[in-house]
Amino acid sequence: MEDDEILRDFLSDALTQSGYAVKLASGVRSALDALAYGTFNAVLTDLQLGQRDAFELLAKIDGEPDRLPIVLMSTFADDGDR
Repeated sequence: MEDDEILRDFLSDALTQSGYAVKLASGVRSALDALAYGTFNAVLTDLQLGQRDAFELLAKIDGEPDRLPIVLMSTFADDGDR
């Protein structure tokens, strides 16, 4: 799940070219809808999603009987990291 369209498309292309099937979601609601109607092996999500964050999604996924591996991404950086 990534709210930035350019990064979302880049990640989708990179994963698809590596042989993975990808389902895109631009926000928490669309991700929850996809998870409700599909079968997935993992979730790759941005930590900050506009006005919402991935913790809302994680709280919903955590309650599921078959927990998915989750990879959190962030473009936030400390000033010392630059």
